[in-house]
Amino acid sequence: MKAQKFFITGLPRSRTAWLSTFFSTGQAICYHEPTVGMSDITELPSVFDTETYKYVGVCDSGIGFFAEWILENIQPRTLIVERDPSEVYASIVQMGLKTTRAELNYLASELKKFQSHPLVLWVPFEALNTKRVMQKIFWHLLPGMAFDETRYKELSRFNIEVIPSIAFADAAKYQREAASLFRNVRPVLREKASDERLH
Repeated sequence: MKAQKFFITGLPRSRTAWLSTFFSTGQAICYHEPTVGMSDITELPSVFDTETYKYVGVCDSGIGFFAEWILENIQPRTLIVERDPSEVYASIVQMGLKTTRAELNYLASELKKFQSHPLVLWVPFEALNTKRVMQKIFWHLLPGMAFDETRYKELSRFNIEVIPSIAFADAAKYQREAASLFRNVRPVLREKASDERLH
C-alpha cells in the first residue's frame, strides 16, 4: 500500500523544523527540506515513494513557490503556516541570513492563492502554540491516526530550530544548488525587489 502524502510549507522561520519533528512518529515520517540538491521540482515525488511508512510528508518553506505544481501533481494533504513577512524578515536578519522583503512578500502572496484549496489547512503562526489547533492539523495531515498526547506534551516544551551557523551554511549551499530548481522564480524575485526599491 502506498503511503498517504502530506506537505507543510509557509514562509521561512515558521517552525518547519519543529513540525517535521512532531510529524515523524510511529507510522509517519516527515522530511525537512529534502529539496536541497534537487535540480527540478519534478524530482520531489520520489521523496514520497515509500512502503515503509503509512504517511510520508515534506516540510519545506523554500518550495512554497511550487505549491500549485505540488497540489496538482502530488495532491498531498497540505498545511500552510501564515506568518507576517515583516516578522520573518526581522528573524532572518537577526540570524545573519540574507533575504529580501520582496522575496518574502512574493512568497506570502503566492501561498495566499491556496488559502481556500480543498487540500489545504491554513493556520496562523501564533496558533501553533494551541493544542486544539495542533490536533486539527494532525488529523488533517494524518487522517485515521491517533493524536499522541504524550509526544505533544514533550515536544511542546522545546523550541526546535536549526542552529544559526548551520542554517547559514545550509542556506549558502542551498543557494548554490538551487540555481536550476528556482530558475523560473528568480527573475520574478528580482523584478519584485526592483519594484520595492522604486516605491
